[in-house]
Amino acid sequence: MRTVLIITIGLSFAQIDLSLDWSINQNFELNDELDLLIDNQISNLDNMQGILIIHNGAVVKEGYFNGGQADDTFNIWSVTKSFISSLIGISIDLNFIENIDSSINEYFSNQDIVDEITVENLLMMNSGFQDSFYWPFWYMQSSENLLAMPLVYSNQFYYNNSACHINSHLIYNATGYTPIEFANIFLFPHLGIENPFWHYGYNNISDGSSGLHLTLRQMAKLGQLYLQSGVSGTNQVISTNWVEESTSIQIDTENFNFGLPFDNYGYLWWKPENENIYIAYGFGGQFLIVDKQNNLVVATSSNDWGPGSIENHEFNLINTILFQIIPLFNNLDNNLVGDLNNDLQINILDVVELVSLVLDGNFSNDADINNDNYTDVIDIVQLVNIILNNFLD
Repeated sequence: MRTVLIITIGLSFAQIDLSLDWSINQNFELNDELDLLIDNQISNLDNMQGILIIHNGAVVKEGYFNGGQADDTFNIWSVTKSFISSLIGISIDLNFIENIDSSINEYFSNQDIVDEITVENLLMMNSGFQDSFYWPFWYMQSSENLLAMPLVYSNQFYYNNSACHINSHLIYNATGYTPIEFANIFLFPHLGIENPFWHYGYNNISDGSSGLHLTLRQMAKLGQLYLQSGVSGTNQVISTNWVEESTSIQIDTENFNFGLPFDNYGYLWWKPENENIYIAYGFGGQFLIVDKQNNLVVATSSNDWGPGSIENHEFNLINTILFQIIPLFNNLDNNLVGDLNNDLQINILDVVELVSLVLDGNFSNDADINNDNYTDVIDIVQLVNIILNNFLD
């Protein structure tokens, strides 16, 4: 019975309950190196408000600057899009939306002009719509006005806030809930977020492109949820399949990347050159960076209207994180005993891997779970016990 439950919820060794407060690792081995980098490269940025670094599910560094504080809520701007992507994924998981290949006509009546546009097109930013409305006017529009925008692009990436807001109308039409109502039931409780402020407009539908207000610690919870394959505690909040698909390369941005070092896009997530990393990016320097290889989440908040150059601030901040902070973690031993398939999780998939090794007569030291210098069925029992004990804890 327990084994079946583990398969169902995709339990892993390091998956924490994100409805609780963050734990803090005060003795992290890279403390001095991180302090030096933050002091020299981050704290002196005029627009910097806060940075939060989470490794193996615990806060290893947190700092606030230029008047920023831990309990400040701020507009996460287009990081909101990645929260919307999560809600679309949950809607598909719960069968409110059939699949990403569904025509959006299935959820909007009398709009035959958009019959060829799919849910996936909205998520990849290649629906073809012209961006006809500027902030805050896109979220004041009816579905009819949004879907009447001219179709001027064809099968190419075009970063478009007006078209992205159609995702919110899609959620509303498919589920009967506005995005914030839907999130307050199916997402936010699992992240310890309680009814946050979120800009809304026509029919009280939440802004699908920006406008969600969170603290830095709250924003980072989404990154950790994705790092944990959609699991919070014992709850599969978002399917593992959606986490993997939405954060994989789906389309080339064709250099439409705001001068920042990411050239590809998933489903409302940015993809840099490093295939293990995906990023939610909001105007002014709101970043949520997930590094699967290093079991790492980095979140930042910034003053979105200056005083320094917005473009320079964003460029300097993201480059410092990607090319100076993250490489520090590359030298750590991030392997977990029993993580036989090197996915930074210990779950039933590692048991399958171990069984295969034993049957093949492969006596690798890496698979010697109980350290008796031999790989056999006793190691399988030991690995199962590790997983069961983690679940019972």
